[in-house]
Amino acid sequence: MELRSNYKYNYMTVRTWMKRLFNKQTSVSRVFHVTERDKGDWTSNHTHILITSNKELSYADIKKTFTCSVGDYQIIDDKEGVTKYITKFIGKDVDYDFDFVGGDLKFINDIF
Repeated sequence: MELRSNYKYNYMTVRTWMKRLFNKQTSVSRVFHVTERDKGDWTSNHTHILITSNKELSYADIKKTFTCSVGDYQIIDDKEGVTKYITKFIGKDVDYDFDFVGGDLKFINDIF
């Protein structure tokens, strides 16, 4: 999934979005997010998010959770391909984080 805002945002904005996600969608247990700059406009950002949930969340569920634009929402079939895509700029001045309910590190092993 991808999140965008019409306004400039920073790393605290994304953490507020993640807190809101955990509060509104109690089935969500783990999240990995990466914020990167847009190709066409390096002054704008977008954030990729991987979510682990114990129930399937609809686009409508996700959309009403966030106060920003939600795009590219889909169930992941190719874990390795998606992981490579959203981590392509890690190490190049991007913000990323793992967020957990209960601190379960199994999620990291599921991704990498």
